[in-house]
Amino acid sequence: MKKKKTYDPELKTKVLKEFEETSSLTEVARQNNLPLTTVRSWILKRDGKKSSQSQKRQVEKLQKELATSQVEIQILKELLKKNQPSLAERLEVGVMYENQISQGRLTEALGVAPSTWFESKKVKPEDRRCENKGRPKSTVSKTSAGETVSDVEVISALRTLRARVEFQNGGGYRKMTIYLRRNYGFLLNKKKVYRLCRENGLLLPRRTKKIQRRAPISINRTVTNPFRLWELDIKYGYIHGEKRFFFLLAIIDVYLRYIVGYHIGLRCLGSDLVRTLRLAMARMGQVDSDQLVIRMDNGPQMKSNAMFKFASENSERLIHELMPVRTPNKDAHIESFYSILETECFQVNIFNKYLDGYRRTSEFIKFYQTERIHSSLQDELVPSLGRV
Repeated sequence: MKKKKTYDPELKTKVLKEFEETSSLTEVARQNNLPLTTVRSWILKRDGKKSSQSQKRQVEKLQKELATSQVEIQILKELLKKNQPSLAERLEVGVMYENQISQGRLTEALGVAPSTWFESKKVKPEDRRCENKGRPKSTVSKTSAGETVSDVEVISALRTLRARVEFQNGGGYRKMTIYLRRNYGFLLNKKKVYRLCRENGLLLPRRTKKIQRRAPISINRTVTNPFRLWELDIKYGYIHGEKRFFFLLAIIDVYLRYIVGYHIGLRCLGSDLVRTLRLAMARMGQVDSDQLVIRMDNGPQMKSNAMFKFASENSERLIHELMPVRTPNKDAHIESFYSILETECFQVNIFNKYLDGYRRTSEFIKFYQTERIHSSLQDELVPSLGRV
């Protein structure tokens, strides 16, 4: 077996140094009378060693950063256990982990200033928590005449106020403080009145915000066929002889410009809206009803329980959409119909009785459906779908 040739370590060092200076592998091999492959192997071995050391340092750095991050997570978990932790509680958590993390990262995780942390280190642990719980609760108060009155008398006055009708469903501790000063001459601040009311069950229950159900917000749609999109809205008509209003609820098919259903009455509730929708859908034969979209604004009838119940029961047959607030362009077609109705019917007629308003409005809708030409339909009549 051929013995492997060895070279002097000083020669290797000299060759590697010359290569760093010249960066020419061929020149270094020629000057030192060495094979080119030998010089290349020395260089690769040195670079590989340096690379291995660099990777090792990088791994150690990442492991240290990971350990620090885990400690920070533990600190945050401890703080989350305390509801809105005070400064003293934050410092107590810091003492638990001060030997596992750097001071800078510790104060950052605790959410305290570094100066605050270092000042707290000067305080002894047994003196860190203050034993003073504040002033003792007072059991007496003063009157406007300078006399002393006990809390028992104040509580009796509070019970008397709470028993009054105006304080049954309204009137909080702030108003009761004013009444105590005005009617009884008791000089109390609202904080003490609140404490006495709380201790004796005289506070009103907190009001809970009513969560309103919402239908999907309307989106822009391209309508290419009938019975794809209906818009509905409510308009008021005035009865001059009776000095009151009546309601008109109309539903228009956007593609046909056809009034598929309407309701006229002295009132318009959610139940009236649902009934009108049911009749309109029955009259139109429910063609491709699974694609029918009903769009409306945010009026009380449109957001009533009856409407939401109807939409939920028929969710497979129709889509119930509510318009965003202050976007009349979303139901422009029904608004256009109401503009025509206002100009050509309401402004040229005086209704002395409700029956006059009902008859004239119904006659105009019939005229709109059968005789009036529409510029949006190239001056043609709306398609004849029978009388609504």
